[in-house]
Amino acid sequence: MFYYVLSVFLSAFLIFQVQPMIAKYILPWFGGTSAVWSTVELFFQVLLTGGYAYAHWLSQPKTGHRRLVVHLALLGLVLLQLITLSRIWPSSITPDTSWEPHGGLVNPILEIFRLLIISVGPAYFLLSANSPLMQVWFNRAQPRKSPYALYALSNFGSLLGLILYPIFVEPQWTVPEQGMIWSLGFGLFALLAVFGTVRFLRQKSDSSQQVRSEPEEAARPSLKIRSLWLLLSACASILFLAMTAHITQDVAVIPFLWILPLTIYLLSFIFAFSSEKWYSRQVFLILFFISSIAFVQILYAGPEFSVPIQLGVYSITLFITCMICHGELYRLRPDPSWLTHFYLMVSIGGALGGIFVNFVAPNLFTDFWELPIAMILCWALLLVKMIVRPLPRRSLLIYNSNPVLVLSGLIIFGFVIRCPELLRCGTRERTGLSAVRP
Repeated sequence: MFYYVLSVFLSAFLIFQVQPMIAKYILPWFGGTSAVWSTVELFFQVLLTGGYAYAHWLSQPKTGHRRLVVHLALLGLVLLQLITLSRIWPSSITPDTSWEPHGGLVNPILEIFRLLIISVGPAYFLLSANSPLMQVWFNRAQPRKSPYALYALSNFGSLLGLILYPIFVEPQWTVPEQGMIWSLGFGLFALLAVFGTVRFLRQKSDSSQQVRSEPEEAARPSLKIRSLWLLLSACASILFLAMTAHITQDVAVIPFLWILPLTIYLLSFIFAFSSEKWYSRQVFLILFFISSIAFVQILYAGPEFSVPIQLGVYSITLFITCMICHGELYRLRPDPSWLTHFYLMVSIGGALGGIFVNFVAPNLFTDFWELPIAMILCWALLLVKMIVRPLPRRSLLIYNSNPVLVLSGLIIFGFVIRCPELLRCGTRERTGLSAVRP
């Protein structure tokens, strides 16, 4: 158990150390706007989906030795890449100034993607695949224990890495020094990954080792359930990204303020996936209704309230909404034999949310409507979820009041969306990556 805990925790910690590190490093190169962070975050969301797809491919029950050998080869190639880049760059993941763009760029987003793919892409890809892969291997070694606790541990490692960066890492070392330390951490992860892969190869070669083929035994999740996986994760992602953009551009321009919504987002994963006791639909639905009313009021008359009050309302609303989305997601979790498929759908939903906020919405709306739209989507999806998978009627009063609360929320947001003059956040101009400052 110690091996799985250490491997999952280390990979998650490294993932959320490198994100603020590389974003901080390239931020001045692309104009210094919050859209740079959004683009970096979108890149990592897409790459996370790729890592989950790779883990799904690698962990199929009938996977032969060849796929595991490919995994070992990729680990070796990434280590070789980091060693090579460390000799020509300030560190193995921080490009030198020759990569800095000069003048205007037609498409800065593609330039940021290209830079990230070369610098941290391969290493991040393998780190992303590690958590679901370790959970599959743990489930096959300990079939009577739930592997989903390791996912909560993974999010805890991510949260710790995220919090420690601005508090401890960023003040202590320069970014190139951080990059070298991070590379050493990746080297330790690679050794753990090689050890685990070789051990699993030996287990597969041992005729006495029984390796379960659960996907053939467990029922395949229905299309309705898989669609809910996708939609729940997408709605939470859209709300998280829209809330991040709103508070960093409209509420307060404070360094590292984007860490606040990301911390809340990760906390909701930790609580929701650690145990069902943290989430009660009846309780959170009432909290959702109350926080939504406060949310509309702050969104309408934000400048009349102090910054701490605005941040407090937005943070509470984000946490409650993400807890509902992720709590319902955990209740829909499949048999562990479909674990990688489940995580792949969740990551695809998160990536689709990022694509909507960063690409679709800016071209679809002239004003910033992502935030109210995200809340409306969450209300509507919750209503659908309650119809598709209702809870037992333990409390007739609370159960029957749930649809009333949801419909009330839809009426509130329908009124707001029909009266744009009441919504001041919808009148601000967009800021984005239109061009790089000369």
